[in-house]
Amino acid sequence: MGRCREAGVMAGLLDRLRSVDSPDGGVVLDIENGKMFRLNPIGMRILSRLDHGTPAADIIEEISRDYSVDPQIARQDFENFLASLQGCGLVHPASDAGKPRHEG
Repeated sequence: MGRCREAGVMAGLLDRLRSVDSPDGGVVLDIENGKMFRLNPIGMRILSRLDHGTPAADIIEEISRDYSVDPQIARQDFENFLASLQGCGLVHPASDAGKPRHEG
């Protein structure tokens, strides 16, 4: 399915999304259907890193390191979060993603 199981497999944000960050997390708006999603700061961080093409393994390592979380737990949480994003239609399935949406 769409879960990241390999270090280089990524999901990409859909072009129809807009997001706003805040210290408390952020909001993601799907401009095609008007749906809004609230994310906590870690969720927004992951979403931003996905949007910039960061490999799953790098995101997981950062979360594990920065929040003192066991790497296996960080991987499981990341995969669950990614599955939720896909279920809400916020990211392309990993198999459809090839390049980051933004450069630089």
